[in-house]
Amino acid sequence: MAAALVAAAAATRAQTGYVPLTEMGPRTYLGFEGGLYPHARNELPSAHAAAGLGFAAAIQPLDTDGNPSPSGRIALVSIGMSNTTQEFCSQGGLPPCDAWTFVGQALADTEVDHTSLAFVNGARGGQTAMTWDDPADPNYDRVRDVDLAGQGLTEAQVEAVWLKVADADPTVSLPDSNADAWVLEGYIGAIARALRVRYPHLRLVFVTSRIYAGYASTTLNPEPYAYESGFAVKWAIGAQIAQAQGGGPDPVAGDLDYGNGSGSVAPWLGWAAYPWADGPTPRCDGLTWDPADFQSDGTHPSQLGEQKVATMLLDFFKTDPRTRPWFLAHGNAAIAPASGGAGGGEQIAISGRGYLDGATASIGGVPAGNVSVTPTSIGSTTPALAAGTLNDVVVKNPDETAVTIPSGFFADFADVPQSDSFHDDIERILRSGVTSGCGGGAYCPDLPVTRAQMAAFLVRARYGTCFAPPAATGTLFGDVPASDPFASWIEQLAALGVTSGCGGGNYCPESAVTRAQMAVFLLKTLLGPAYAPAPATGLFGDVPPGSFAADWIEDLYARQVTGGCSASPLLYCPDAPNTRGQMAVFLAKTFHLP
Repeated sequence: MAAALVAAAAATRAQTGYVPLTEMGPRTYLGFEGGLYPHARNELPSAHAAAGLGFAAAIQPLDTDGNPSPSGRIALVSIGMSNTTQEFCSQGGLPPCDAWTFVGQALADTEVDHTSLAFVNGARGGQTAMTWDDPADPNYDRVRDVDLAGQGLTEAQVEAVWLKVADADPTVSLPDSNADAWVLEGYIGAIARALRVRYPHLRLVFVTSRIYAGYASTTLNPEPYAYESGFAVKWAIGAQIAQAQGGGPDPVAGDLDYGNGSGSVAPWLGWAAYPWADGPTPRCDGLTWDPADFQSDGTHPSQLGEQKVATMLLDFFKTDPRTRPWFLAHGNAAIAPASGGAGGGEQIAISGRGYLDGATASIGGVPAGNVSVTPTSIGSTTPALAAGTLNDVVVKNPDETAVTIPSGFFADFADVPQSDSFHDDIERILRSGVTSGCGGGAYCPDLPVTRAQMAAFLVRARYGTCFAPPAATGTLFGDVPASDPFASWIEQLAALGVTSGCGGGNYCPESAVTRAQMAVFLLKTLLGPAYAPAPATGLFGDVPPGSFAADWIEDLYARQVTGGCSASPLLYCPDAPNTRGQMAVFLAKTFHLP
């Protein structure tokens, strides 16, 4: 009956038309940029990522007094409201947790640590953001006395938090300066500071925004407020990032200095899984929200909806570099080297912990050979794999515990051996999804990059693989019809102000891009069309001041993106065609691809 009511209500509603933050690219929402992190990016800025890794490395089992102990525990606590407790453990809040929830799935997962890691559901129904923003709030005493104590734990053992909060019955949406999104950002900042007071050894807080609310039949938290909660999370995390870069406390989020950990004002903040999609419209990863995913109010998730969020959350904790070291039974397992010839026979080592005699290893689903085992390392040789592919690495113990390194091993392109000077950067752009090669297991590193290919390379590198440019009109350039496979990328590059074509109303899609042109295209894509580099000084012997792109070329050199085409004498070869191998270096370094 409840499902029928939701379906009937949903039939009168359409999708919102909003774009998930992860897919916005250069688009804006009411003037606000998208992306999970600053500058419309979905990847952590390098300094914030490194800080998070440092805090993750400090997480270890603690006794009830907070002292390191091999027999101690690591408490991961959920903080939040009804949706939070439903997705993390159970609707009522108390254990046992339902099998389909995050904790239920984690407890059944053979890769998750079931010895030191403790899951503590602090979230409860009705506990909105304002009930967590002060360390004296009763919620924290209840978590201490009921949820932690119920497992023999103390506040001194809390080292990680999953935070998902909302402001009930919002009435003001963006872009109003009093919008609920701004209010929620302030609450998130206050909660972070409260968490630091209550949990002295807290290292990491992972934040999630609300799920889709386009089917909502109440005022509890409908659209656009559910969607806009994503901006609140983005802004709070961005405020901490900006402060760490010397920007000072944010006027809305407040002081979020994470300092050196336990003596800081706030713990480190980052995104957990981002769960918003526009109803039945598939996100790039396939996520949709259908009426059956909700209870009768169209706001709280049904069992199906709970399971969707729980699965996304578990995948996040199993794969993020800041969670793997302490969340997984075998720690942050790694393979070295992480790439090699596709023909197989490469000697590899898989580091980790808790490996047992008789453990097996596979790469890309194919058994690895010559396996040798120590408690902290697996030695073996790679099997033959398809060239130019990323392959999961899986280790399984005889006791059924296991660990997966997603896309852990790259089987080299057939024409880019390990000795190739461009190999590492080609691997970086492949892992970032910018390219899959030129076909047949090859990359074609010596071929020149055409202007059409360049458009796709640049936009993907800048905005990520989930950004899809609008359908091409075919009217912008005379030589780029809408049917051209690169048309949408070319028109997007023009919309960004990076190019106006090659003259005469054309774009010249099949023409090769020169190294001089590439310098301009790269920096305009990265920094915007208004960016103006400093005047050239004549650094390169073949790029005199005043020559085409001289300012841009020297700017690229100053950013350590290029060292030119010759070191002695220092030359740039501005008129030479930019090859696919060179393009990999330019993209990886300009856009800081991991």
